[in-house]
Amino acid sequence: MTLNDLRIYAMDGSVLVDGQMRLEGDPDVIAHFAFPECAAVGVRLWSRGRSAWSFAGFQRLAVSPDGLWSVAAPAFNVDLTHSVPAFSSLAEMYLPQGRTGFVLSRKGSVRLGSINLPLAFPQPDKSPTAYLQFDSIDLDMLVDPSGLQITIEARAATIVGGDEELPVEGLMVHLTVFMPSLALSLHRVNNLSGRVEDPFVGEVPGSGLENSDLGVCDLGSLVADGRVDWGQNGDRYNPFGPFIRLHLDQRWVGIQATNRVNRLASGLLDPARPRNDGPYLRINTGIEDFARMLETNDTAEITVRGSGIGHIEGRTGRDAYEYGNLQQDIDWLTLKLERTSDGLLIVGFGEFHPGKNGQSDQVGNKLEFNFYLPRKLILARGIPLPRFWEDRLREYPAEGAW
Repeated sequence: MTLNDLRIYAMDGSVLVDGQMRLEGDPDVIAHFAFPECAAVGVRLWSRGRSAWSFAGFQRLAVSPDGLWSVAAPAFNVDLTHSVPAFSSLAEMYLPQGRTGFVLSRKGSVRLGSINLPLAFPQPDKSPTAYLQFDSIDLDMLVDPSGLQITIEARAATIVGGDEELPVEGLMVHLTVFMPSLALSLHRVNNLSGRVEDPFVGEVPGSGLENSDLGVCDLGSLVADGRVDWGQNGDRYNPFGPFIRLHLDQRWVGIQATNRVNRLASGLLDPARPRNDGPYLRINTGIEDFARMLETNDTAEITVRGSGIGHIEGRTGRDAYEYGNLQQDIDWLTLKLERTSDGLLIVGFGEFHPGKNGQSDQVGNKLEFNFYLPRKLILARGIPLPRFWEDRLREYPAEGAW
């Protein structure tokens, strides 16, 4: 399997996979709900809004020229709230082989999750769907080298919407989906133990990533076209670029420069590490900040001064433990953002403060960096930056009508 074989939903980065959902209980109660047959279930295993886990059933889907998928409105939604353990905390560094999971029961008004289902006989003046709120959840994960099977058995306690006198207590929702191992890379999960090797098939040319490259690494980080200059000499072990390895989070960005990126057979990318102990730059501004800056305009610029802006680790890896860190804080930083319908360019420059423990010979006093996030990567990873979904709809207008 390659990344091109995955069905990635362009709106939020969900992976569209095979799955089954059924409702068990009193047949007279179940008859009040409609169960359309679904072509795929969209799975999102990272937190977004009020949902920690999300599963949506879709009847109609289609692939677009950019290789991403579009869908009609979901036939059902299963959402597990933040009261449920996050997938990332269960997965940790590696998902263990075999079976794992959890069982939760609600006490009081704690929300565990719900399913939104279409009603078989909706009233003209009311919502055509209803929510069944769960009071217990049994979630089971079965791991093998090919992927991850998730099975949810949830018990309904109350109904919101529709006929709220309907006796839904005790109805059981059963949902099973299978996530291929490659899909887990899009969900920030490392290799499954025992997974088949993913060999190199070539090197990305220095002229830049192709549109077909998603920029996703095997360990869940990203690769982008870019350049960073923190005072290194620019040789093969301390390059300026032309690629950037990114750790892109809601409130921070981690940056390392690399001069070589290999393609793997799966479509994932593997950036070289020129030095195991090379510097690592952290900026305490992330996706949420970029989204606010671009909320109403396609360009934005800020300058910040003082503590907490970010820092550079001049010495990393094992050497930092053996010889001590060489951390230098950033005194001031200017960030410039420029958004187009094709992607987002981020440019930064600033100055470092002298480190308490000294300074790496590969770190100077000034900082300059830039990197580019293409629209396809933004949508495929579900990065919530404004107006890229609308730009895509304008480019592929048929996707908005079914």
